[in-house]
Amino acid sequence: MDRRRFVRGGFRSGLGLAGIAADRVLGACAARVLPESGDTAVSLKARKWFIDPTRAGQLGGNGRPYKLAGAGLAFTFPDPSQPAYGYIMRPWSTPIEGNSISLTIRLQTVEGDPSFVASDDALGVPAAVRLYLSSSGDANIYDAVGGDRWWSNPVCVVLNSALDAGYLTMTCPLDASMWTDTWGRRGTEIWGFANSLNNPTWLGMTLGAEFFGHGVWCVRGKAEMQVTDLSY
Repeated sequence: MDRRRFVRGGFRSGLGLAGIAADRVLGACAARVLPESGDTAVSLKARKWFIDPTRAGQLGGNGRPYKLAGAGLAFTFPDPSQPAYGYIMRPWSTPIEGNSISLTIRLQTVEGDPSFVASDDALGVPAAVRLYLSSSGDANIYDAVGGDRWWSNPVCVVLNSALDAGYLTMTCPLDASMWTDTWGRRGTEIWGFANSLNNPTWLGMTLGAEFFGHGVWCVRGKAEMQVTDLSY
């Protein structure tokens, strides 16, 4: 198997790509009825969140999201003259329990005619946001081992389809078959997913395309992502 198809930002499995292609118009990568999330709300205080933290978990060059008026957090996408945003996450140590996890977002035009493009996508897969969790001892963005970093797959939201479409809630079952690791292996194929749920260290979302966390830019305008709920 060609190692170039595996990256620090997660691997595009066949199921993930099929999900994107089948449901591109709807803006969500998985067209299915999903169970509701539970009652554990993850704090969205912006000061607790990072955009692309360093390997050891310190504040990275992309800083933090900003506070959203009312409740929640938000950030404006960078243009290609700046580093692409890949990981939006926070430290988290409470066990992730229940049947599913949900993320509610809204993508809004700030100016111009914005469009989202992935920073590393040779196959033309649309830029998307996915749920992400990890049990790594650090932010571990550069790890290539797998088994402790997990992406919702195929569940995601295609950014260009979601722009100015109002609030969207993405829900993914906490089922090992619905998550893949750095190397594209499903949680049913290797050990580690249950451990990550029981002993998490990071929780949030990533932005990417073929490679789930390699980052996204906004071109031809400016756009903002608002995050108003993350719960399980």
